[in-house]
Amino acid sequence: MVIITGSPKKRKLPPALPERLVALSRAGSWDEAREEWELVAAWPAPGGRCLCGSRITQRALLHNTLTGRRVVVGCCCVRHFPNAAALFRALARVMSNPERPLGPAAVEWAYGRGYLNAWERGFSLDARGRHLSPRQRWTRLDIHAALIVRMAAGRGVDCD
Repeated sequence: MVIITGSPKKRKLPPALPERLVALSRAGSWDEAREEWELVAAWPAPGGRCLCGSRITQRALLHNTLTGRRVVVGCCCVRHFPNAAALFRALARVMSNPERPLGPAAVEWAYGRGYLNAWERGFSLDARGRHLSPRQRWTRLDIHAALIVRMAAGRGVDCD
């Protein structure tokens, strides 16, 4: 039996998610288990079902830092993981509108994972909040397109 002592505000927790994720975690409760998971990648890929049973429009690959297990969840469930929710929102914004800038935390995350190189990281951090020239806008679009492709390609791992 899974003990649910709290859930994020505004969003209803899908009933199947806690039980399935606690089974893949070391923790015995939902609140402890969801702290073990971190975001590895996010990419648009409609179709299929999330662990909770909902249809997927955007996928998120989560990695358990203690067990090494990986699972794919949809945007409906990734928001229930404190280590992944804000980052996924930032990536989802860029996936839906590549002209939007990535926040500094998302840029550093992508750089740390190898999804951005040093030059792309520097450009992304420098070009935030500025009026961009047409060439800089195209560069941002290219960087974001490459980021999405790299995340999708980097997800090719076995999932539980």
